[in-house]
Amino acid sequence: MIGIVPEPIQKSVHDTIGARAVCLILLVSDDSDVRKDQSELLERQLDEPTRHEVSRLSGPVRKLVRDHPEVRLVLLDMAMPALGMMQKTQIRDYLTLVEGMVNADGKLDRFEWLLGRLLRSHFSSQRNVKIKGGGANRPLQRLSEEARLVLAMIAWSGSRDEVQAERAFRAAAQAAELGDVAFPTRTDCSVSGLDRALDRLQSLRFRDRAKLLDAAVEGVFADGHATVEEVEILRALSAAIACPMPPVLPS
Repeated sequence: MIGIVPEPIQKSVHDTIGARAVCLILLVSDDSDVRKDQSELLERQLDEPTRHEVSRLSGPVRKLVRDHPEVRLVLLDMAMPALGMMQKTQIRDYLTLVEGMVNADGKLDRFEWLLGRLLRSHFSSQRNVKIKGGGANRPLQRLSEEARLVLAMIAWSGSRDEVQAERAFRAAAQAAELGDVAFPTRTDCSVSGLDRALDRLQSLRFRDRAKLLDAAVEGVFADGHATVEEVEILRALSAAIACPMPPVLPS
């Protein structure tokens, strides 16, 4: 997947200024009015070197993402090491700017949520922040509601209809040994609900983490292929429970 990223972008994303710029470009809206507001925000709050990189890289990065939507997550992961080199005050200011870019249209889409969550998780791990809610000692059965929601989000993200979605969910729930749990409807599955579920799953005991992640992969491949949306939720889950991301690519 990295091979489809042009060399100039690869070089830029491994530099802190370039990494900052690329992640901001990933948040640029397709709506011209929102894009104007975002541009004014960057003009007011962004330092000149990063602003220059945003201007230089915006066209190539946005074209790459239009042609290959699945590359957004690749670029984000490539940027993480360089972003981790920022100082504490720079991180705080950068996250505030990211939040402003996300809030420019008054809505939160799944990728905007994912980018913000992965950035916060990465910066927290760099500072060795403790897991919320104490130790990681809760068995999966005690977090079945949270696991059920995550697996349902994956199922709905990869399916065109309810029958297909439920089939994927049942395969994942069986792999996780959750039993005959109810299948959440599409309206039950929200980004805010997913965010809360992932926060609670951080207290999942370590020996159950691989089981849940493997179950999620089972759900992804229940129909024989992975969508960009499924892979993005899988990435959020792997980060939340501090497990390596499985080698799953959109197909």
